[in-house]
Amino acid sequence: MLDTSERTLTDFGLGLAWDARRSPEPRTEVDLRSLLDTYGLLLVRGADLDDVALVETARTFGPPNIAEPIPFQSPDTPFVRVQSNVPGIGDQSAGGYWHTDGVWSDPPTAVTVLFCQEAPRTGGETLFVDMRAVHNALPATVQDTIAGLRCLYPCREVYAADLAKAGLSDPDRLAELKDLQHP
Repeated sequence: MLDTSERTLTDFGLGLAWDARRSPEPRTEVDLRSLLDTYGLLLVRGADLDDVALVETARTFGPPNIAEPIPFQSPDTPFVRVQSNVPGIGDQSAGGYWHTDGVWSDPPTAVTVLFCQEAPRTGGETLFVDMRAVHNALPATVQDTIAGLRCLYPCREVYAADLAKAGLSDPDRLAELKDLQHP
């Protein structure tokens, strides 16, 4: 159940409480999508989820993607990648640089769902940027100049570097990947 006592985190982001273990009512699904569209980031507190429940929560926003690389998938579902700063648990090489999730997909992933089970006392921050606000803050002449431009994303190159950093190799997956262009 969605707690209606939401609170704005900053100009970007909304903190709310949601009992994600209950099947969301259709109105709640619409409300969550609308809130995400309005605020760009939802911080849900108080959700005690296992990996399967996390995937069902993610389905509120659309179909989930298979998590990669495969060695770091949850044993319970291929849609969850385990990342950790605890040695021996999950992928410890990911997220060490500024990036956008889901650019491997065409179309790109619409939503990223993160679930923190244990946070370090210091460090371990996950940072977010409202690119809509960045775009809107640009001078009109720059907005006009970049309108319609597309970005080339070198999927193979980036994925190969990520695999190497994790000490992995996946030549079959690398062969499948194609560089993509996104708006």
